[in-house]
Amino acid sequence: MSDYTKGTNFAAKDTLLSGDANKIVSGTEIDDEYNLVRTAVNSKADATSGTLTTPDINNPDIDGGTIDSTAINGGTIGASTAVLSLNVDNIDIDGNTISSTDTDGNIVLTPNGSGVVDINAADIDGGNIDNTPIGASTPSTVVATTATATDVVVDTDVLVVDGTTNNNVGIGTASPDSAYKLDVSGDVRATNFVGNGENLTNIQKGYSWTDAGTASGTEIDLSIDTTNITQIIILANGVKGSGDTSNDAWHLRVGTSGGIVETGYHGGFTCSGDAGGTDTAWKLIERYGSASDTTCVIKLFNPTGNEWFLEANSYQDNGN
Repeated sequence: MSDYTKGTNFAAKDTLLSGDANKIVSGTEIDDEYNLVRTAVNSKADATSGTLTTPDINNPDIDGGTIDSTAINGGTIGASTAVLSLNVDNIDIDGNTISSTDTDGNIVLTPNGSGVVDINAADIDGGNIDNTPIGASTPSTVVATTATATDVVVDTDVLVVDGTTNNNVGIGTASPDSAYKLDVSGDVRATNFVGNGENLTNIQKGYSWTDAGTASGTEIDLSIDTTNITQIIILANGVKGSGDTSNDAWHLRVGTSGGIVETGYHGGFTCSGDAGGTDTAWKLIERYGSASDTTCVIKLFNPTGNEWFLEANSYQDNGN
C-alpha cells in the first residue's frame, strides 16, 4: 500500500508574475495529480470488507470478522473478550473441547526434545494407551474393568505374572519356577482345596494307614508322624511270640526320632518297669509259648502336648 504524495505545487504558481507560462495550470498537471491520488487510494483497504495483503498492525482492535492466513506476533487473542471458536489447520478449539475438523483425523500432542505432555487430571473414556508406563516415577492407582497385559508386575515382592517366558504366576517371588504354574514363597491359606493332591507331602489328613508288613524277631518299629495327630490305632493280627512261657509278653513303647521315651506311660494297662520302678512300656498281654497267636487293637490318645494314653484289647489263642 502506498501513500499519496503531491506531484505539483499549485500554491507556488501564485507567486509568479503575470505572463509567466508556469503560472498557468495545465490539464496535464491536473490529470497527473488525480492519477497519484487514485493510485494511493486504490492501494488502501476499505473500511468495510477490506483486504490487507501484508499488514503490520502494532495494536489491533478487531471486534469481529475473519482473520485468514495471518501471522500474529506478540499479541493475545481474546485478551479482553473470549474467542468463541478457533479453527487452526484441522483443529477446532471450541469452549472446553479440542477436536479435529477433518474426517477421522487424529490429534497428536508431540513435545519437543525431552519435553513431556503433562496432564494434571485425565479422564479417558476409551481408546488405547500404547507402550506407556502408568505411575513409572510415582506410584499410581489403576482402576480398570478388564486389564490385558503381556507381563503384569505388582511390586516384585508381592505378585508377578510372567506372560512372556512360561505364563507362570509368582507370589512373594520375582522369578516363579518354570515348573509350576503358581510359585508361592510363603504359607498358603485357603477355605478349601479341590483337585488331585497325590503329590502333596507333609499333609495331616483325617486318618492315615501304615502297613508294617510281616513282623520278625523280637520287635518291630512303626514310624508314624505324630504332628497334629491326637489318636493312633494299631492293629496286630496273628503275632507269635518266642516260646518263652515264663517271660514272653507283648509291650508297647512310644518315642521320638531321638529314641524311646522311658517315662510318662498312662492308661488302663499295667506298665512294665525296670528294677528302679520307672515305667518304661505298656504291657499288653502275657505270652504262653510259640503256638499262641495274639490279635491286638490298640488306641493311643494324645489330648495335649506329648502325653499319650492307652486303650487296648488283646485276644490270645492258646492252641485249644
